[in-house]
Amino acid sequence: HLQHASWAPAAYLQDSGDGNPHDVVLDRLVAAGAARILSKEFRVFAIDFESLPPSAGRREVLEVQVTEAGRVDSIAFWWRCKMVRGDAAGTMTNAPSWAPSAKHIPQLGEIDHWRQSVCVLPQPARHAAKGEVLRLVAFHNDEDIWFRCLEEDSGSSIPSPVASKASEPLQVPKASSSLTLWSQHRLWTLADEAR
Repeated sequence: HLQHASWAPAAYLQDSGDGNPHDVVLDRLVAAGAARILSKEFRVFAIDFESLPPSAGRREVLEVQVTEAGRVDSIAFWWRCKMVRGDAAGTMTNAPSWAPSAKHIPQLGEIDHWRQSVCVLPQPARHAAKGEVLRLVAFHNDEDIWFRCLEEDSGSSIPSPVASKASEPLQVPKASSSLTLWSQHRLWTLADEAR
């Protein structure tokens, strides 16, 4: 937790969040106590590959019921793919083993290539109480998916720096700290309790 890390520069403590998703094995992080699940699985976007959304991107405001109190410092997400028309459940997914969207898929151990993704939210992290309805905004363009929390006093306005006119492409926010300069391998090893 960066708030209590004496080594963390001030830029890390007030970071603007990183829109570039980082791959993780969520089951491993939860088992190690390095992550907690604060809500049930929820749907963010549905993308029909036969009728793609605009390349400039989309945004959706979501209301998510908090099931466990805790700090909201990132959003973990995954996909479910229906490969054949008429496929009701989705034949492919990279969901963690506990997720309802993965229950119909045989568990063959840890996924070694299609991991879940995490979007790091701006710091400082906010606290969510059990039973609270957390308002999130999800964004995507042709390259990335990212999230932001809507604060209670912000009304329905979309948080900057990702807000733009409907005719402009959505811009992926970049972190203000050097955390995003670390390689995927380095981030992966940081989450490995054995190292």
